[in-house]
Amino acid sequence: MQNEIIKDITSYILFLRKNGLSVTVSCFDKSLEKYFPILYQYEVHLSAICSFLKSNPSTCKLCPQNKEKLMQKRVEKPYYSCCYAGVEEFVVPIIKDGNLICNVSVSGYRGKLQKSRDFAEKMQKKTGKYFAYLYSQLKTEVPEETYVLQAVKPLVYMFSQLQNECIRTSDIVNTSSELYRKALRYIYDNYMNSFTIEEMAKTLNYSESYLRHIFVKQSGKSIAKTVLAIRLSQASTLLVSTNLSVTTIALECGFCDGNYFSTVFKKKYGVSPMKYRQGNL
Repeated sequence: MQNEIIKDITSYILFLRKNGLSVTVSCFDKSLEKYFPILYQYEVHLSAICSFLKSNPSTCKLCPQNKEKLMQKRVEKPYYSCCYAGVEEFVVPIIKDGNLICNVSVSGYRGKLQKSRDFAEKMQKKTGKYFAYLYSQLKTEVPEETYVLQAVKPLVYMFSQLQNECIRTSDIVNTSSELYRKALRYIYDNYMNSFTIEEMAKTLNYSESYLRHIFVKQSGKSIAKTVLAIRLSQASTLLVSTNLSVTTIALECGFCDGNYFSTVFKKKYGVSPMKYRQGNL
């Protein structure tokens, strides 16, 4: 039952994306922990500007911080606002019994809010003219709120049902699964930058050997293979959702060598990055 629901959720998110809505989900309640490895894949914003900021050393920590603030905000009604970089978005919180299950965001817009322009000007001064170019590529035609709410409403029902099932069949969260969750969170927050497992273990306050052991035990894959899979997944998304060059996408997804990126991408998807883009447009 749960597997069917999570499949419906991810399929519907992809359906909305194919129909022009840049949908992401975030701020998940702990009751959904079992599905964090899947849900985190749909947490990353699709705009090229977001990818650029996450791969920029001076701004890479801002998105996770912004996400944490959103989690603490505990908003109970849908609203339209913008992030620290001026990217405008609809945020639809899914609330059940007064508790937040998750937030659904529809983003990638600009020009409707004055504070959006103010934030963008400050960010341009911090990061340069390339940011201004990427900001200009954001959509200026913002859909009506009623349309957005109708479009994401099925996700409200699906996430509520998923939480019911997770609570009904919940197991006690042990130290191992908690560490795995933290490790996965670290990877998704840092995959676009170069980091070592030693640095990751130090941040999480565990030994490197123990972290490696627990990660394989919980996921069945090594940390290195997981990082590579996430980087390739995000790269494939950017190839079909942006007009960034293959080289830029490689760099912004954590690949320091373009040739290596092309090699592992073709091994994963069977075609080169360029042919993948052409075949999915």
